[in-house]
Amino acid sequence: KEKIKCLEHVLLIDPDDGDVWFDLGDIHYENSNDKANYCWKIATKCYTKRLERFKEDAIKYRKNSNHLLFMDVSSANVLDEISSKMFSLASAYYNLDKYSLSAQYYLKSCEINSKSIDSLYYASRAFYELEQFDDAIKYVKQYIEKTDGYKSHYHLGLCYWKSNQIFLAQESFWECIEKTHNDATSHYYKSLSFHALGSKKHEELFLKKAIRADANNIEYKYDLIKFYEENNDSKNAQKYYNKIHKSKKGSKNRE
Repeated sequence: KEKIKCLEHVLLIDPDDGDVWFDLGDIHYENSNDKANYCWKIATKCYTKRLERFKEDAIKYRKNSNHLLFMDVSSANVLDEISSKMFSLASAYYNLDKYSLSAQYYLKSCEINSKSIDSLYYASRAFYELEQFDDAIKYVKQYIEKTDGYKSHYHLGLCYWKSNQIFLAQESFWECIEKTHNDATSHYYKSLSFHALGSKKHEELFLKKAIRADANNIEYKYDLIKFYEENNDSKNAQKYYNKIHKSKKGSKNRE
């Protein structure tokens, strides 16, 4: 609630701040899809308006490069900012399930600034949602060439699986497992990979490890509950439901 108040106060000062609208959408998403989508839609308008101003400045600068108010849009700093705004616009479109526009702007962000390599990964995820698996594979492989992380190998595995390249998918899931570390997120991705590989024993083991490493992460607990429910283990499913209920009750009391 305090975060929402702070962000809304910022919007009173500058209602065209796309980043604030984006963050506000993220916070509202926990409780209201409608409010979140409203904020992300406004964020897209703000980012688009800002990018239009860059175009206008480029035209003005070409006409009068000595004018102090017009930006040199070919300078590194300005190009970085344009790339950043395109990345944010792409992310807002992704949250709104507009995956075609999302992929388009992620790739534009990378085209303008080659250092924006995360754009390749997220463009791949957008293509995955569009079920354009060849493009999804193409861009995540480009991303892996530049930064070889376990999350990207897991995503590549999903892309291969969806395109019926089962052996390559299995290779990618094992690659993900081998590149993980000893933190909660790594354990979680190991669990996801073992699920894809069909090893229920290891899926459960690493989900439990993820929960021990990050006891406040409710998503991990819900995934473990889902695992137990799918395997007809109602006793353990109820055990983790009780843990979630207890933690929520304790949180309310602290408030």
